[in-house]
Amino acid sequence: MAAFVAGRLSFRGIVDLVARTLDDAPDLGAPTCVEDVLAAEKWAREHARVVIAGGGH
Repeated sequence: MAAFVAGRLSFRGIVDLVARTLDDAPDLGAPTCVEDVLAAEKWAREHARVVIAGGGH
């Protein structure tokens, strides 16, 4: 994770960020194709960037 390497996120912060991202994730349902998985990954990465930057709820 680039934020960890750059010193913007602690090691413990990685766990908290993943937990928050999972808690905040919309109900995307079970993936039925690769595009569903890629869309979920894209959402999660963007959400994590916003949280690291100090945004989000």
